[in-house]
Amino acid sequence: MKKANGFLYKEKVDIPFTSISTAYLGKAHRCMCGCSGNYKYTSQHAKWSGKNRGYKVHPEEISDRAVRGRLKKIMEIPGEFEILDDYIFTKYYGENEDRQVSIYLKKG
Repeated sequence: MKKANGFLYKEKVDIPFTSISTAYLGKAHRCMCGCSGNYKYTSQHAKWSGKNRGYKVHPEEISDRAVRGRLKKIMEIPGEFEILDDYIFTKYYGENEDRQVSIYLKKG
């Protein structure tokens, strides 16, 4: 485990599906507003996620299947997790690490 630039880096982490609120998949090192990728929300935490982001999560944004797929992907990508504030877990992949998957845990 190491720390750099405000991020924590770990080889192995345990991310239970029930603690996940959101999963992002998109281009790496870009704006994460959704213009370079997309977010999917778990059905369990969709209401909380809407309050957290400031507006309602719409039904088409909720997909446990997509979030499970992104969780599987992040666990299979070799290398370290980039962890921010103990609740955002990211890995980069693809040619030149030009793609990213990020998992957000429900805070509090």
